[in-house]
Formats: sequence, structure tokens, C-alpha cells
Amino acid sequence: MTRRVWLASLNAFAACPLSDEAPLDFEQLPAAAQAIARDLGLGSSNWATYREQRRLSLVQRIDEGSAEHVTYYVLQSRRFTRHEPIDPVRLAATKPIKMPEAVSQRFADFATITKALDARHQLIIDLYRGLPANWTAEACFWHTMRFLVERSVNQREARDALYQRRGLSSDTTPAQTRVIDRALAYLKTLPPGRTLLVGPGLDLTRREGFSDETPLRAYQVERLLSAKAILDCADVRPEVLAYLASRPVCPLQLDVSTTAASASGRYGLAMATNVLLYLDDRALFAALAGLSRSLSPGGYLIHNDARFAAKVFGEVLGLPAVHFEALALGLRGGVRQMDRVVIHRKP
Repeated sequence: MTRRVWLASLNAFAACPLSDEAPLDFEQLPAAAQAIARDLGLGSSNWATYREQRRLSLVQRIDEGSAEHVTYYVLQSRRFTRHEPIDPVRLAATKPIKMPEAVSQRFADFATITKALDARHQLIIDLYRGLPANWTAEACFWHTMRFLVERSVNQREARDALYQRRGLSSDTTPAQTRVIDRALAYLKTLPPGRTLLVGPGLDLTRREGFSDETPLRAYQVERLLSAKAILDCADVRPEVLAYLASRPVCPLQLDVSTTAASASGRYGLAMATNVLLYLDDRALFAALAGLSRSLSPGGYLIHNDARFAAKVFGEVLGLPAVHFEALALGLRGGVRQMDRVVIHRKP
């Protein structure tokens, strides 16, 4: 049984179309794009090497994302322990030099519960058990603390670089639907054909303000379904794919920086909010190449990566940017939160 058929068999609402994905190939790039690819250190002789490096990096970053999810849950959940929750961000701000006893006790309590207490608890158990043996409780904790300490640096360049190598989690918030709302308002109507949502996310844990009562939700999926989109969702996180299997979407397990979701251009619209931000310039270039190939003529790509490189890469890949706007998300801790809406269109 092929992976696509297996995924379709899990989906009780909407059958997945026949497999149409394809590995990215250097020779298929336009001449101008090949020149930029070479400037990025990519060529026909090392394209396979790039793909293998991405595969290995992806495995590591998924494990790192799982370690963060486990740590945020263990420190904050009230489900499995009587000990008071611990704020991960505040703890990281103290720059601990050893694992606090309260943290050790919470991890010990988490390990003693063998039967899941709810759906979220089950997903966290599965993530923890799925980690390699070297990802002990201590390893999960220290990895998460290091990320939070590095994240506290206010320099834009340093934070951008951090996210481009950060572990891949399923983080999502209701605010991400604001980008979708603005984009759909600009387009005025949903483009014809299927819609590809890259990195739909799942509200599994949060680094601050976590509550066990928060429902497991994929906000972007819900928003696009409410707009009557025929939706394919590409992700690499196991818990996201498991969650989507019971939703009226087609879940696809693929990395958009190595694989085009469609070799024939089946999609009228592709969205990748808070996804491209996690890619360095080489992976960003490859992802835009795959997304361009996946779109039909006249199709749109929407994302929120404000890098000038995204505009340049889009131009040479036949996916020029046609719209950019800043999006105010309100105040958080007295600081104005902003996002971007970037729209490309395939001629």
C-alpha cells in the first residue's frame, strides 16, 4: 500500500487525489534560477547531497521540536501531577545551571503515568516515547532552556538565524488566521482548484500561558475549510498528520524544500504561514521552486516571510511577488506585534 493510499484510507471525509508529488530536480529550474542556485552552492552535481542533508536535518529538527513540546507540557500541565506549574520562559530567564528539583519531580511524575489522561496527554506520551534514547528528560529540558535563552536576544538578525535552525514544532496560534483573512480579502475570492496548506500546525503546547483546557485545534485548517477550500495539508510533524487524518482534508507527509506537492500544478492557491521563516536561503529557494511547480497558471502563493531573498527567488522561479503589506496583531506585554502578508502569483 502506498503512503498516499494509506493516508486516504485514514480520511473519513475527503479522499486524497492520486499521488502527484515529485522530487525537486535542478535541471528543471529556469536558467536564471539555476544561476542563483549555483550562487547558493547548489548545482546538478550536489543536488542529491543537498536533499540528503535536508533529510538528516529534518530528522534532527523534528526530534528537537518534540523535545520542546514535551518540556513545555511537563513543566506546565496540571493533568498528571499535583506540583505547581513552572513557567518555562521565566525559568529560562534565570539561566539555571542545573535542573531544578521541581522540574525533576514533574518529569518523574510524567514518567509514572502509563495511561493517557486525555488526547493531548496521549500525543505528548507518543512524542516522548518516539524520541531516540539520547533524548532523556534532562536532554529535553536543557535543549528547551537553551532555545529560550537564545530567543530572548533582541537582535533581529540573531533571532532570524535562530529560527532557521530551530527544532520544528507544531506551534500555531489563532493570530495566524489573520494572514489568511487579509490574503483572502486581497484575492476577493478563493482561486479555483485545490488549496495547499503547508505547515498547518496544531495547538498542542505553548511556551507560556499554556492551559490543559485549550482544545486541540488547527486554526488555519478551520479557517480555510470555512472558506470552502478543497484542502491538502503538507506537514512533517507526526502529531499533526495524526490529527488531520480525521479531518476533511488530505494530509501529505512531505518536506516542501525537497519535494513538489504536485508535479502537474494542481493547486490554485498555496499557503505557508510561519513555515518559510524556518528555512535558510538554500532551503527557501528550493521550497519556492517546489511551490511554483505545484501551482497552476494564475495560482497564488501566500506567506509571511519578509526576506528580500523571497522576492528575488520568486522572480527567477516564475513566481513574482504581487503584494506585500504589514499586519498589526495588537499588543502583547506592551509590545506591538506585527506580521506580514506576502503574495506571489504564477503567470
